[in-house]
Amino acid sequence: MLFFLDINKMNFILEVLAVGIVTSVVGFLTSTAMMFVFVKHFKLKKYHFWWQVVLSYFITGCLVHMLCQAVGVNVWYCKHGVACKNV
Repeated sequence: MLFFLDINKMNFILEVLAVGIVTSVVGFLTSTAMMFVFVKHFKLKKYHFWWQVVLSYFITGCLVHMLCQAVGVNVWYCKHGVACKNV
């Protein structure tokens, strides 16, 4: 199925997946650290819903990246931010 997509669509899909993965890893580590800090008697063994947390962060990252692409935030940031400039 991927061979029907042009290179721009494939790159966009890879970007979406990469943002989703990074968001899920950073979000999971952050939320787990917050539980250790703020939840009394938090035990990692009792963290049985971890996969829902990782999945929700992954979906959130993918959706936010697609939304930013759709409304032009990525183009604006590349034009006005430092990400696309030669420093």
